[in-house]
Amino acid sequence: MGQQQLLLLVLSLILVVAAVVAGLFMFDENMRKTNADALVSDAINVANQAQAWKIRPAAFGGQPGESRNNPTDFTGFSFQSVALNDPHVTLHGSFSYRSDERGLVIIGSNEKLGTRVTLTVSGITDRDIIAVVSSTDETAAVAESYAE
Repeated sequence: MGQQQLLLLVLSLILVVAAVVAGLFMFDENMRKTNADALVSDAINVANQAQAWKIRPAAFGGQPGESRNNPTDFTGFSFQSVALNDPHVTLHGSFSYRSDERGLVIIGSNEKLGTRVTLTVSGITDRDIIAVVSSTDETAAVAESYAE
């Protein structure tokens, strides 16, 4: 009878440890997804501020020059132009930007969790904002494949 109880105790202990480990993995994955969602939210906030800067008259701090007429041209945009610090850092990650032929690209990343968001703003409407969520490992692999 003692061996049977000991065997049940060991089996129960193994089940509890397995459940705790599975719970930790689920918590970690949920934390990454939550962080990615928060990065998207922060990046959309920056994108909305960039769109507002683009349509605001230059006399009121908007985009100067003829590039205002081209919806994909964000020439002159900076975080400072929309009253943000450069680099822009929030509780969820850090943000950078670049302007190319498609429009404004806002990149948010959290190196600690390995989450990354790339937001492309190609105009001044909500439909002109496209977000791509990836891990920093996936982004590095894509960058390496382009380099080859």
